[in-house]
Amino acid sequence: MQEKLEALNKIKAGDDMEAIKKATEELSASAQKIGEALYKQQVTATDAGQASDKQQGKAEEPKTTDGEADKKPEEAEFEEVNK
Repeated sequence: MQEKLEALNKIKAGDDMEAIKKATEELSASAQKIGEALYKQQVTATDAGQASDKQQGKAEEPKTTDGEADKKPEEAEFEEVNK
């Protein structure tokens, strides 16, 4: 990733738009690969944590069904009508 960033920094001073575009795309692809790897690690860690909780007998917190979520204010548009 660092190499691609350094290459882009060197190229961006020039006028070759194709080279800049190519270097930018390569840097973006590298960043996406890193993001994907981090996401997979997070999912794996979360799954492992949930499995551990189940093995230890910890119950999941119950979800509210009494409409608590419905009590939060919502944004809406309105039009005032004069009579």
